[in-house]
Amino acid sequence: RLLGPDFAAVREQLRAGGATSSSCPVQWREKDIAFRCVDCEADHNCAVCPECFFLGDHEGHAVSLIRTVGGCCDCGDPSSWKPRGFCKRHHGISEEDDSERALLALPEQIRWTCAPVIEEAVAFASG
Repeated sequence: RLLGPDFAAVREQLRAGGATSSSCPVQWREKDIAFRCVDCEADHNCAVCPECFFLGDHEGHAVSLIRTVGGCCDCGDPSSWKPRGFCKRHHGISEEDDSERALLALPEQIRWTCAPVIEEAVAFASG
């Protein structure tokens, strides 16, 4: 395995360190529950998962509960959701995220394991 035999332990180590990400990875299936917020959404097709909704600040906003037909949570995506409505875990992409500082924030074991894979992926994508 790429991150060693106990990936769950590595994941928990990252979470314990208060790791956040730029956007929410939640993918919806048909009839999942999501929230719309008229004050935060870019258009009527935008919504966030319940966890992001309750970790965000929507007090006094016009909100509604919906059933999804598919798609993904828009928390952290500034083209779909206003940054003031992002939850505490998803802050959108910043210059700091898109730099070497983001890599250096990872535990050393993960950096050493992932660096060659990332280099190869970038080389492949660059053509």
